[in-house]
Amino acid sequence: MPRRKRVNRNSRMGLVYPMVLSTLLMLGILGTMGYLFSLPASISKVVRTSAGEELELKVEACMRPSFWQYLGDQFTSAWRVGTTQKSTVNIRFTITVTGTNIANTATAYFYVEARDSSGSSTYKELNYASGTSITVGSATTFETGSMAIDTHLSHIYGSAPTVDKTVDYYLWCKVEVTGLISGQKLTAEIPVQKFDSVLYDYGASKSSSTTLYVSKDTQVLSSYPNTNYGTDTEANFGLSTSEQVWALIAFDLSALPDTMSPTSMTLFMECTGAYSSYPSGYTGRIYRLTDNSWGETTVTWNTKPPYDSSKYVPFILSTSVSVGYNIDVLSLWDPSCAGKSIGFVIMVVAPSANIYYYGSSIRTKEGSRTTCARLAIDYNYIDWSASWSWLNLDTLSISSLKVTQELAPLILVFVSAICIMLLLRRR
Repeated sequence: MPRRKRVNRNSRMGLVYPMVLSTLLMLGILGTMGYLFSLPASISKVVRTSAGEELELKVEACMRPSFWQYLGDQFTSAWRVGTTQKSTVNIRFTITVTGTNIANTATAYFYVEARDSSGSSTYKELNYASGTSITVGSATTFETGSMAIDTHLSHIYGSAPTVDKTVDYYLWCKVEVTGLISGQKLTAEIPVQKFDSVLYDYGASKSSSTTLYVSKDTQVLSSYPNTNYGTDTEANFGLSTSEQVWALIAFDLSALPDTMSPTSMTLFMECTGAYSSYPSGYTGRIYRLTDNSWGETTVTWNTKPPYDSSKYVPFILSTSVSVGYNIDVLSLWDPSCAGKSIGFVIMVVAPSANIYYYGSSIRTKEGSRTTCARLAIDYNYIDWSASWSWLNLDTLSISSLKVTQELAPLILVFVSAICIMLLLRRR
């Protein structure tokens, strides 16, 4: 008698794990999509009569950005309160009425109410509690349009707050329509319920000042195009008939707020050498570097970084090592530098083709950490305690998002395909 083949319990259990993991993976993806891309919460109500009449009410409430808007926001400032940076909100409400044996028009009563999380302050941004006519069979959308967050919060609190606020959003909706068979009024109502919660983070305008020491400095010479001078104690800038000498300096701004906007910016440089009698008309110029990725101990004339040639700060070349340079460089500021770094190239220009040698030297951080180049900055900035929060895991669940209802069959197909593939492989 042939022996029955035993089914390995481990092989059967091995199928369970891929199924569970696949399901969790898909639900995780859907949940992430729902919260990040802010798909609207969908709520519905169905009413029927004995005469065969049916009324279905479906509402969608949304005040979050679309998928494409979300992607765009990643390359701009965060949503924040009290500034012009992404300072608007749009509250949207969509009603869809469908049914069988009912009139073509219905009367909708609804409101969308914003409440302070404590429950003390409320305001109905969308309020049609007295009723409005809508067409059966098509979606009707009501929205506030682009509304300033300060305006929105003023409606709730009487004036724009200067502290962080969490606002809860509630909706109520009722629809009445006449049955074509019985002539009776059918009413579908969605009771008051919370659909979203948003943290509005207030940013306070502040002022500050700091002095930064140079983070890297060196010189590059056209006559020695492949030589690096990053360990020298001085950085020269000058001009002659046979060569150009540029000084490169950079300052690290990463410790400063990325919302900073300088109101003054002065560059201090200590002279260590100066030509005693310069020909008339020779001047120094400072340009802003557009790339600060250069290495202090690797950069050469042939690998020197590019600079913005559209604007510069001129300065009078010093003839005394005891004077040094105090130069206003605020005009060279660029917002792209905020929170990163700013660098300068210092050079000499001649008034004509008649070039005579002259130049100056400044102390580098290798020569003296206390007398190297320094940048004094006075600046304004926005102090944020956190970013705008579009996410709140307590108010929206995965099952309430429209995407889950639409993609649920795809989840089953996906899981089934994995299971079939595993079975075929085991055979």
